[in-house]
Amino acid sequence: MQDLRLTVKLEGPAVAGGEIELRRLTQFGDLFQRMLDRVAAAYLSQEDDFGEAKAPRQETALRVVSVEKGSFVLGLELQPSHQPDLFEVGLKALEALVGGLDLIHHDSPDLPPGYDQTVLSFWREIGSNVFKGGIERIELELKSPTSSRQVSYDYPLYQKVVGRIIPPKIRKIVLKGRLMIVNFKPDSRRCRLYLDEGGYVSCVFESEIAQEIQEAMRHHVRIWGTSKMDATTKRIGELNVQGVTILKRAEDEIEGVRGPIETADDMTEYADLDDLDEVSDYLLLKNFDLYRRLAQ
Repeated sequence: MQDLRLTVKLEGPAVAGGEIELRRLTQFGDLFQRMLDRVAAAYLSQEDDFGEAKAPRQETALRVVSVEKGSFVLGLELQPSHQPDLFEVGLKALEALVGGLDLIHHDSPDLPPGYDQTVLSFWREIGSNVFKGGIERIELELKSPTSSRQVSYDYPLYQKVVGRIIPPKIRKIVLKGRLMIVNFKPDSRRCRLYLDEGGYVSCVFESEIAQEIQEAMRHHVRIWGTSKMDATTKRIGELNVQGVTILKRAEDEIEGVRGPIETADDMTEYADLDDLDEVSDYLLLKNFDLYRRLAQ
């Protein structure tokens, strides 16, 4: 395990003296760790012994083991693990995370498992944070027991990463639950909808429906609006509320926003979300299990 080392070298006028803004460094560290955890989860799900488990946080946690001046150089290693199988997952993820950038550099159509739109978005965020602040490139060199990889993340590669990101789709969504925790501040109108089957959805709303939101507080409601959906992962972001109805009668439970939806009980069986457009103008998430799958 001691043979594994990731060296991260930041180059440019902003780090010429071997110093870096703490905010910029912590942003990079947070995003890089989140990317590693995400890719590791994809590898973990391929292992028969672990099934669909999430990435093991302990075994994928990176630690800083050295800091060098010149430009600004970090030496990173995975946390020691008492479970060799889990350490292998972290190692594969780290190799994939660095190697995936090299594949993008060479315009490869295929990327490693877990290298989804979210990972690409994290690389974009890293690039937008550093390249506008006097850092010209990030040199990544990974030396492990199985391979040695090196890639330079610069602005041209950043542009290629951005070119692979598919814009999220705007979808119309209907949810049911109890409306709670409302903030009416003009610059931050937000609320939470606690779904019938558990969990909650974060919502935002405009001043035009603030009165409706206030009247619906603590009530069981049907709420509808739009949300951005990741084109690849189908993950749904926060709901931009366009309307809310307080549910008082049993028949309200199966009423659609634009008239009755006769097949409401069957809607959660659709695997292809685009098929739902044939049923209703709105996507009725009656079952929280479906929303949870979309939000993961």
